[in-house]
Amino acid sequence: MEDLERFKEKDKNSKELNGRLHRWSYRKFQRILEYQAKLHGLNVKYVNPRNTSKMCPACGDEMSPSPNGRRLMKCQRCGLEEDRDIIAVKNLTKCYYEEYMSAQKS
Repeated sequence: MEDLERFKEKDKNSKELNGRLHRWSYRKFQRILEYQAKLHGLNVKYVNPRNTSKMCPACGDEMSPSPNGRRLMKCQRCGLEEDRDIIAVKNLTKCYYEEYMSAQKS
Protein backbone atom coordinates (compact mmCIF):
# COMPACT_ATOMS: atom_id res chain seq x y z
CA MET A 1 0.00 0.00 0.00
CA GLU A 2 0.93 3.60 -0.38
CA ASP A 3 2.75 4.99 2.65
CA LEU A 4 0.57 7.84 3.96
CA GLU A 5 2.85 8.79 6.86
CA ARG A 6 3.72 12.06 5.10
CA PHE A 7 0.22 13.32 5.93
CA LYS A 8 1.16 13.25 9.62
CA GLU A 9 3.70 15.99 9.08
CA LYS A 10 2.45 19.30 10.44
CA ASP A 11 1.71 21.92 7.81
CA LYS A 12 3.08 25.17 9.18
CA ASN A 13 1.04 27.31 6.78
CA SER A 14 -2.55 26.35 7.54
CA LYS A 15 -4.31 24.82 10.53
CA GLU A 16 -7.46 24.41 8.41
CA LEU A 17 -5.62 22.40 5.73
CA ASN A 18 -3.85 20.37 8.39
CA GLY A 19 -7.21 19.54 9.99
CA ARG A 20 -8.72 18.48 6.66
CA LEU A 21 -5.79 16.18 5.93
CA HIS A 22 -6.17 14.46 9.29
CA ARG A 23 -9.89 13.88 8.75
CA TRP A 24 -9.28 11.95 5.54
CA SER A 25 -10.43 8.35 5.73
CA TYR A 26 -7.50 6.88 3.78
CA ARG A 27 -5.50 5.94 6.86
CA LYS A 28 -8.56 4.47 8.56
CA PHE A 29 -9.21 2.34 5.47
CA GLN A 30 -5.57 1.19 5.50
CA ARG A 31 -5.82 0.14 9.16
CA ILE A 32 -9.00 -1.87 8.48
CA LEU A 33 -7.45 -3.49 5.40
CA GLU A 34 -4.25 -4.30 7.29
CA TYR A 35 -6.27 -5.88 10.12
CA GLN A 36 -8.32 -8.00 7.70
CA ALA A 37 -5.21 -9.05 5.78
CA LYS A 38 -3.53 -10.24 8.99
CA LEU A 39 -6.67 -12.22 9.93
CA HIS A 40 -6.32 -14.06 6.62
CA GLY A 41 -2.57 -14.61 6.97
CA LEU A 42 -1.53 -11.96 4.43
CA ASN A 43 1.28 -9.44 4.82
CA VAL A 44 0.84 -5.75 4.12
CA LYS A 45 3.81 -3.79 2.84
CA TYR A 46 3.97 0.00 2.55
CA VAL A 47 5.96 1.46 -0.33
CA ASN A 48 6.90 5.00 -1.35
CA PRO A 49 4.25 6.32 -3.77
CA ARG A 50 6.52 8.92 -5.37
CA ASN A 51 5.99 9.17 -9.15
CA THR A 52 3.96 5.96 -9.28
CA SER A 53 1.29 7.56 -11.46
CA LYS A 54 3.85 9.20 -13.77
CA MET A 55 6.10 6.28 -14.68
CA CYS A 56 5.14 3.74 -17.33
CA PRO A 57 4.78 0.28 -15.73
CA ALA A 58 5.73 -1.38 -19.01
CA CYS A 59 8.93 0.43 -20.03
CA GLY A 60 9.75 2.79 -17.11
CA ASP A 61 9.62 5.97 -19.20
CA GLU A 62 7.84 9.08 -17.90
CA MET A 63 4.23 9.33 -19.03
CA SER A 64 2.35 12.46 -20.02
CA PRO A 65 -1.35 13.35 -19.84
CA SER A 66 -3.28 11.98 -22.78
CA PRO A 67 -5.13 14.44 -25.02
CA ASN A 68 -8.18 12.11 -24.68
CA GLY A 69 -8.86 12.89 -21.03
CA ARG A 70 -7.62 14.37 -17.77
CA ARG A 71 -7.14 11.09 -15.95
CA LEU A 72 -5.56 9.20 -18.84
CA MET A 73 -1.81 9.04 -19.12
CA LYS A 74 0.09 7.98 -22.24
CA CYS A 75 3.63 6.71 -22.69
CA GLN A 76 5.33 8.25 -25.72
CA ARG A 77 7.86 5.43 -25.83
CA CYS A 78 5.69 2.28 -25.80
CA GLY A 79 2.22 3.75 -26.41
CA LEU A 80 0.58 2.46 -23.20
CA GLU A 81 -2.50 4.54 -22.35
CA GLU A 82 -4.33 3.99 -19.05
CA ASP A 83 -5.98 5.75 -16.12
CA ARG A 84 -3.40 7.21 -13.75
CA ASP A 85 -4.81 5.27 -10.78
CA ILE A 86 -4.37 1.96 -12.63
CA ILE A 87 -0.82 2.98 -13.52
CA ALA A 88 -0.10 3.85 -9.87
CA VAL A 89 -1.41 0.47 -8.65
CA LYS A 90 0.72 -1.39 -11.21
CA ASN A 91 3.80 0.58 -10.17
CA LEU A 92 3.12 0.11 -6.44
CA THR A 93 2.79 -3.64 -7.06
CA LYS A 94 6.02 -3.58 -9.05
CA CYS A 95 7.80 -1.74 -6.18
CA TYR A 96 6.54 -4.33 -3.71
CA TYR A 97 7.79 -7.26 -5.78
CA GLU A 98 11.16 -5.62 -6.37
CA GLU A 99 11.61 -5.08 -2.62
CA TYR A 100 10.32 -8.60 -1.87
CA MET A 101 12.68 -10.23 -4.36
CA SER A 102 15.69 -8.26 -3.11
CA ALA A 103 14.85 -9.30 0.47
CA GLN A 104 14.63 -12.96 -0.63
CA LYS A 105 18.14 -12.78 -2.14
CA SER A 106 19.58 -11.46 1.15
